[in-house]
Amino acid sequence: MDSLWWRTWLTSAEQVLSDRAQGLNALNLFPVPDSDTGSNMAGTLARIRESRENSSFADFAESAMNNARGNSGTLLSVWLNSLAPFVHGDAQSAVRCVEGFAAAARVAEKSLSTPVEGTMLTVMKAIGSVKNLDDARDCAEQTVRETTSILPALSETNVVDAGALGFLYVIDALAKVAGQPSRAARYDAEFLTAHLAVKHRQSHASKDSGVEVMATVTADFLTMSTLRNSLEAMGDSLSIARVGSGEPARWAVHVHVTTEEAAISALQAAGEVENLRTTSLGH
Repeated sequence: MDSLWWRTWLTSAEQVLSDRAQGLNALNLFPVPDSDTGSNMAGTLARIRESRENSSFADFAESAMNNARGNSGTLLSVWLNSLAPFVHGDAQSAVRCVEGFAAAARVAEKSLSTPVEGTMLTVMKAIGSVKNLDDARDCAEQTVRETTSILPALSETNVVDAGALGFLYVIDALAKVAGQPSRAARYDAEFLTAHLAVKHRQSHASKDSGVEVMATVTADFLTMSTLRNSLEAMGDSLSIARVGSGEPARWAVHVHVTTEEAAISALQAAGEVENLRTTSLGH
């Protein structure tokens, strides 16, 4: 295993997610059935293809946070960014980075204003309790199965959470880099092919419209606390997480709102705004 094993891991994970993006999009029910979970996770990891050969894992993770796509891509990038202190270039780092899973899950959960179980977050928290990579993949696999019974929208349609499944593919790609056989084909059969055969999801089609607003904001901790309160009052699916550890502090912000103007104004009032992106949720 070479010193850039993490690049191999994330490149493989991005390819796996890209190949399955349409299937994951079709499973997408939470937080809104906007059919973009697979595309957003793959698009977030696609930053690996644009990173410099001599860049570090921390550099990539920060870039992923600054350019994350959607709820799923944002949460994945927060987890990766928090994992950075545990990722090194030595041959055993892929195996040892499991030591950072618990800390990464805590940061991911803390970034969310309203954490919801039965999602990618549930899988992140579950694997934070294991001690080795093989057990982590087994744990992630079982937790994905359990998402069906946790979220009502999933149990009613007998499907697993799309983000949780996407994250399982990421963990499987890590296990593959560490020398274990991939289980991606098995996951395809159990979670994608079988679950996409369900034909009763039309009743969950979104009738709501809104806007997803994402940006990176430079501001101090107190200002960001005030911003969180303001954005919570405007919408939902809010996550705020620090990008890196440099000063001044920079924060990745994601929120769903009815209209974008007030949210953008709040962001701009808080501090310098970069990488502002808005996407209609009514597509």
